[in-house]
Amino acid sequence: MPKLLFSRIRAYEFKDLIRTRKTPRSRNKQKKDIQCILTKINIDKNKHVTKDNLQAEYVAQPTLEQVLTNKRSFAAFSSFLRSEFSEENIEFWKECKDYRERTPLADLPSKAAEIWLAFLHPLAPREVNIDHNVREKIKMSIVSPGRCCFDEALSQVYWLMERDSLPRFLKAEDCQNLSGRGQRSNSKKDNSL
Repeated sequence: MPKLLFSRIRAYEFKDLIRTRKTPRSRNKQKKDIQCILTKINIDKNKHVTKDNLQAEYVAQPTLEQVLTNKRSFAAFSSFLRSEFSEENIEFWKECKDYRERTPLADLPSKAAEIWLAFLHPLAPREVNIDHNVREKIKMSIVSPGRCCFDEALSQVYWLMERDSLPRFLKAEDCQNLSGRGQRSNSKKDNSL
């Protein structure tokens, strides 16, 4: 097979092209671009965008802990997870909290075995997505479980709900209606009928 040789002219043109593309941007230009993007994202036709408005919108988002402790938001979040076919995460969280707080010491082994069979066994009907090493640690501790034997798995499931499910829930219509932000859109629909 013949060897392909690059001409020197082409190589120099290519080097010049790279040099012109890699010009460093000033720090102020980067800040202005970021502020411009933030303004475009959070702009609303009826109100003026200020730093206070941006901070208020950021603070208004509830945390996962707030969603799980409020009965209405818990029910809405649970139905949202059910609609996405991932309700096993919130059920596992609920069972583990119940196991840790309400299970008598005498019933710990039987309750731990129930949780293992329902959520952590490889053939479990509602298997949760956790690390294999954590699953093996729990499998070994099932023989004589303590109140904290599911803590690592619980923190992984909590992290998964916080990073994956909660942002989608906050964007969903169920959450918008729950917080009262969707009432304007619902009233517009009713008036148009």
